[in-house]
Amino acid sequence: MKRRIKIAVVDDDEAMHDILQDFYRDSEIVEIKYNYTDSRKFLEAAPVIDFDLCFLDISMPNIDGLVLAQLIKNKPFIFITGSEDKLKTALGLEPIDIVTKPFNKERLDHAIDKAYKLIGEKIEHGLFCVAESEKKVKIYLPDIVFADTDEVDPRHKMIVLKGGIKYTLMDCSMEELMSYAPQLMQVNRRQLIAMDYIKEMQHDLVSIKDATLLHMPEEITLSRAYKKEIQKRIFYK
Repeated sequence: MKRRIKIAVVDDDEAMHDILQDFYRDSEIVEIKYNYTDSRKFLEAAPVIDFDLCFLDISMPNIDGLVLAQLIKNKPFIFITGSEDKLKTALGLEPIDIVTKPFNKERLDHAIDKAYKLIGEKIEHGLFCVAESEKKVKIYLPDIVFADTDEVDPRHKMIVLKGGIKYTLMDCSMEELMSYAPQLMQVNRRQLIAMDYIKEMQHDLVSIKDATLLHMPEEITLSRAYKKEIQKRIFYK
């Protein structure tokens, strides 16, 4: 499963938000995660929300897209605009692309493909709501080695990082975890393990490497439903 780019859309035209949601509702590479019709509200939220890319309208009341692009530091953006008279200024801000209105999905797909090639495979950190903190915690995704479904609330997942640090991720599905951290493989309905931490496999058990050091179970159940997928990624004879 490909890791999806999380997109924040800032456009004062509500119809544009509906169009983009319809275009990418089932996309495998992007997720329209945040929608703002007020650029000021987006600017206030930007430091704490978790997104990888912005779609910015250029002509907006209060704070236009050209100013906004300069205020959201270190975040790539695509301009979607009907303001052709401002294109020269927009190009000077080095967007990934500029898509002029009206446009079709094929044109926007081209811009998204450019974005994915530039940043899709470079997403290495995620901001998560965790039970252990009132603030979102930044986690280095390749460090996740194990995930277990919370016993009390199955919407939450307990993860173990390299070094043995543990967090409980709030309201996070198995599918989301595997898309964020592709090194993880599902071994049963409740648990994931990083491929490099599989020590041995039996017909219904997986032994975990460095389990004692990381305070993880030494063995976990291997369900038949997930065995074939694991065999596709590990040489098995």
